[in-house]
Amino acid sequence: MEIWTDGGCSPNPGKGGWGWHRSDGMEACGGDACTTNNRMELTAILEACKALPDGTPATIYSDSQYCVNGLTIWSAGWAKKNWMRGGEEIPNRPLWIALEEQKRRLRVSFKWVRGHNGHEGNEKADQLATKGRKMAS
Repeated sequence: MEIWTDGGCSPNPGKGGWGWHRSDGMEACGGDACTTNNRMELTAILEACKALPDGTPATIYSDSQYCVNGLTIWSAGWAKKNWMRGGEEIPNRPLWIALEEQKRRLRVSFKWVRGHNGHEGNEKADQLATKGRKMAS
């Protein structure tokens, strides 16, 4: 299973949207009236994971290096430090914790793809995130 995700805000922070679609044709989007770009990027990945049955193998593509690096490199260290850094909570802590739970439930890998570079999967995810932002109230 391949899944493409995207999220964004306009302005940032401000009204935001997230979207995902996957290789079997399923897709979803949503939004929030007051959020940040990073929250929407993370939410897109989380919502995509939540739509998968337990144990599903999947590759999730994101144009957010923040998300991909967080999920593949930084999260292990954050978890060991109780999701704290420099005496403060990691930004977006509840989303990171929820994503770690999904990683344990699924068999997922995360890959970065350059955004707005003509990649069909990423462009479709971006369109869904825009649709989600328009739905936000």
